Amino acid sequence: MNLLNPNDSLAFNLSLNSPFNFICFKCGACCYHRHIELNNFEISQLARSFHLSRFELRQRFLNPGPRPWIKNKSDGSCFFLRPSGCSIYPVRPLVCRLYPLGLLFGPKGEERWGLLPLHPDCLGLITDDKTIEDYLFSQEAMPYLQFERRLRKIKGFSSRRPKTSW
Repeated sequence: MNLLNPNDSLAFNLSLNSPFNFICFKCGACCYHRHIELNNFEISQLARSFHLSRFELRQRFLNPGPRPWIKNKSDGSCFFLRPSGCSIYPVRPLVCRLYPLGLLFGPKGEERWGLLPLHPDCLGLITDDKTIEDYLFSQEAMPYLQFERRLRKIKGFSSRRPKTSW
């Protein structure tokens, strides 16, 4: 399998052991014109970081819905993007931690990973010197991923839609 071959990566046929690494240079290209949905764990993490109640956080920074999403500024950028970069980087949502990976959950909860196309202005580099699992640990994604896994198990929910909004 060649990670740079879109036919391999977009097929969502990668696993945790697949070779993958992404070196992010925090250019912010991936922070524009996105629909970043949040689950309750992510909302709680953000609320705690801002010393707000979950209700206050929703009112100030999120669009309403069953899975509220982060507001965008008038230029299309994420509400939390600043000239210096992501202002919520330590508590960024799972979808931001996964980029440029996408994750699909099958009908029985099985995970299928895929590599999404990079934004044309993205300065990041994809390499194959680690694994997807290594990348998840480096992004401190495991607590977020574990919550998403539990949520899907509790709800018996499966989705053909990737856990990503790219």
